[in-house]
Amino acid sequence: MKSQLYLWKDLRDKLKKELTYIYKMYLERIEPVFANAETEAEQFTEKIWDDAMSSPWDGESDFDLSDIADTCQEIGLKRYEILSL
Repeated sequence: MKSQLYLWKDLRDKLKKELTYIYKMYLERIEPVFANAETEAEQFTEKIWDDAMSSPWDGESDFDLSDIADTCQEIGLKRYEILSL
């Protein structure tokens, strides 16, 4: 025999209101924070790249721009992973 769940009308209305409130809170406050994770991570990566390229260079040390680019990409990827949960 199947069991049936019966909720008293007032209790059902109360639970609907609470669930609707939680749903709206998610859509209005929580979801927007994580909605643009990719864009924010890309902007962060570009900022790090710009900072690295605008830092002073003594002219004597030898470095490879591809290493700097890889490091910037890795930092941006870590930021994306954090933001996207």
